[in-house]
Amino acid sequence: MTGLLKEVLADHADQADLGAAHVQTAIAAGRSRLRRQRLMRGGAAAIAVALVALAVPGLQQIHQADDQGSNAAQPGKVAGQGDFAERKVTYAAGSEIHYGEQTISVAPVKVHAFVQVTNGFGIVTADHEVFFADGDTVTKISMAGAPYGTLIASDDEAAVFGWADLSTDGEATFYAYDSATGEAKSTVRPAAKPGEYGEFDIPRVSAVDGANLYVVDSEGTKRWNLETGKVDKLKAGVTDRWLADAEDGWLGFDDSPAESDEGTSEASAWGNDVVIAKDPTATSPRYPSGRVEFSPDATYFANDHDDTEQILTRENGLDVTPDHSGYEFIALMQWVDDDSFVAVGFANAESESFDLLNCSVEGGSCETAVAGLSTQQVELPIGASINDE
Repeated sequence: MTGLLKEVLADHADQADLGAAHVQTAIAAGRSRLRRQRLMRGGAAAIAVALVALAVPGLQQIHQADDQGSNAAQPGKVAGQGDFAERKVTYAAGSEIHYGEQTISVAPVKVHAFVQVTNGFGIVTADHEVFFADGDTVTKISMAGAPYGTLIASDDEAAVFGWADLSTDGEATFYAYDSATGEAKSTVRPAAKPGEYGEFDIPRVSAVDGANLYVVDSEGTKRWNLETGKVDKLKAGVTDRWLADAEDGWLGFDDSPAESDEGTSEASAWGNDVVIAKDPTATSPRYPSGRVEFSPDATYFANDHDDTEQILTRENGLDVTPDHSGYEFIALMQWVDDDSFVAVGFANAESESFDLLNCSVEGGSCETAVAGLSTQQVELPIGASINDE
C-alpha cells in the first residue's frame, strides 16, 4: 500500500542540498512541497511520512464521537500461511530482494515496485510487467498500467495481491493473484480513455483485505469479492484518494462531498477529516485529514495529521507512537504484526540516506535494523516506486 512516502523521500534528498540551513526551515519547505504534491499528483494515501519530530507529550484523544456504522461486509481471510508469512525488514535493490538476513535474486527482473504476501513477493517492473517471486522461481503473470502511485497492493497477512491493467481503451482490468494457489482472477470495469484521466482518477487497486479488493474505476470506489465474484459500489463519484485503507472489515475514508454530480474536486481528495468505520456511509468517528495505515487487525493505525507521523489506537484515538530518539522523523513503512512495524527514519533534515527501524508500540521504542540506505538505490515494499519521476 502507498501514498506520500516517495514524495517525502525525494523531498528529503532535495533538503540535503540546503547545507547549513536551519532544520525548521527545511521542514517548513518540506511541508509546503508535500501539500502541493497532495493536490497535484495521484496515488493512494496508504503510506505517509512525518516531516517533523514527534514530541507530543502524553496521550492525545483526537477523534470525535464513536459511531462505527453497521452495514459492512466481513472480509474473507485468504491463505494466511506460507514461507513468507513472517514480516521482516525488507527492501529491494535492482534484482535482489533483501528479506531480513536473506537475499533473494529475481534476476533478470528488476524491481520497480513490490509488495510482500504470505508466499512471496508481487513485483512490477518499469515496463509495467507483473511477476510473482516465491524465493525460488520468478513467474510472469500479466501487465500493469498505472502511470504512478500505487501500482500493486496486498493484504498484510494474506496471499493475494492485486493491480490494474489500463492497456485497453475505456476499460480498467483489475487482477487478483492468489500466491497460495497460483490462481489469477480479473474483472473489467469502465475507465476514462487514455489522456482523459484527471489528477486523482487513475484506476487502481486501493486496498486488499482478505478476499476483498477495493478498486477505483471511472465511476468511483468498489469492493470486489474474490469468493463470490460480486462487485459492489462502495462510493460513487469519488477519486482514487477517497479510500485510505481497509483492514479486517474496517475502512478509513475521506467523507468530503463531491464538487458536483459529474465528478469530484481536488478539495474532496484531502479536504476534510478521515472517518474510520465499517460502514462507508458513516460520518464518525473522525480523525484529522491524512493517511490511514491499519495494523493487521486494525487495533492501531498510522496517521499523518499536520504532516507528522503518529500511531493511534482505532478504538479511542490515543497517540501511542513509539519513541524514536536519534531520528528527527520517522514514517511507518510496513506492519510486522499488530504491535510492531518497520519504519523509515531520518536522523535530521540534512541526511542524504535513511535507516530502516524495528518499532514496537507495546515496547514504546524503535531500534535501527538497516542503516545508510539511499533513495536512488532501493525500493520499499509499499507497492509504489520511490524513484519515479
